[in-house]
Amino acid sequence: MAKWNLVNSLKGRERNFSLFSLKDNVEVLGRVQRKVGDVSIDIFCGSVEEYVKLLDDNSIHLVVTSPPYNCGIKYDVYDDNKDFVEYKKWLTHIFSLLKPKLASGGKVAVNFPKIVRINGRRKILLSAFEEILESAGFEIIDCIVWVKARDEKEAVGVAGRSTGWGSWMSPSAPYVRPISEFVLIAKKEGRRVIKSKGDMTKEEFLTATTSTWFIPSKSDSSHPAVFPPELPERLIKLYTAVEENVLDPFMGVGNTMLACLRTRRNFFGSEISPNYVARALEKLDRFGV
Repeated sequence: MAKWNLVNSLKGRERNFSLFSLKDNVEVLGRVQRKVGDVSIDIFCGSVEEYVKLLDDNSIHLVVTSPPYNCGIKYDVYDDNKDFVEYKKWLTHIFSLLKPKLASGGKVAVNFPKIVRINGRRKILLSAFEEILESAGFEIIDCIVWVKARDEKEAVGVAGRSTGWGSWMSPSAPYVRPISEFVLIAKKEGRRVIKSKGDMTKEEFLTATTSTWFIPSKSDSSHPAVFPPELPERLIKLYTAVEENVLDPFMGVGNTMLACLRTRRNFFGSEISPNYVARALEKLDRFGV
């Protein structure tokens, strides 16, 4: 099927499907496989559970993703208000399915906010994601703090755009305004075999191997929660070599895909929203123009 026919067939259909009932609709929603130069692109519109079945074992070198946070974000398909225990069980199941697909010593990089509000209460997510990844059989090896600004000075300005400080200039109930998120790094057991050297410059490597990354955030009107392509791009260059395989199982509108195109890594991604997939395909079509 031609690309734009597929895009048009996807638009506006997302309300007919839920996260757990896509199995019977996989053939309808479709899979797009393309080649851009020497980079392979594989996009699946459907559930992570179904897509994982299509991937070869030991074929993925890095998973970069930002899963739903379960804090009421208004995605166009996914219900982001689940029982928190069930939410953790579901994500543990997802990462358990992903583990056999990773190559020996392969890495997982999971982005999530420090604090979310669930049922009216503030909840720190770090321990939850540690539990999820460890329960899925991964070893936690690092935690990066992503500050959504170019530097410390700009970070103050980013905080200034938020009014979520609680009690104004009073010690009664002040809150810290978030200007950063976590990226938790985990690995599959085994020795990582690299056939070629990395492609980072010395300056890029020194910057990437610090625990705090300053990368400005970006918004996208077509998706309520995106990270900028520069975030996965840095992760991809740090943890993979050129022409290796990167997977984003919650790819949204395709910013990890853009990072793979920029760095000449093969991209594999799944997304349940036909509208988000259509947006990613539009980005793919415009790449390099």
